[in-house]
Amino acid sequence: MKKTSYPPYEEKNDIAQEPMITQRHRIRHHGLTPTQQYLLKVFAQDNSEETAQDIQKIVFQYYQKKMDEELNKAWDEGILDQKRLNELRHTYHWAG
Repeated sequence: MKKTSYPPYEEKNDIAQEPMITQRHRIRHHGLTPTQQYLLKVFAQDNSEETAQDIQKIVFQYYQKKMDEELNKAWDEGILDQKRLNELRHTYHWAG
């Protein structure tokens, strides 16, 4: 049985551009995502604890930046404002 990429992507495209449902389907039915495969290959040579901690910091910073960008976009578009933040804080009992 021939294994094909689902759906086909150019190398320059990022897996994060896929809808979440498609990503889940890919993982469930086709194993690791292209991003996961790439990271396994890159880091297969160095398995030290220090490298693992460095990678964790980099990944955290990457997703923190993405989240900040999305929150700023929502704020600029009027989707998110102080009133909505206060509602969320009350709903989820966030301290602040």
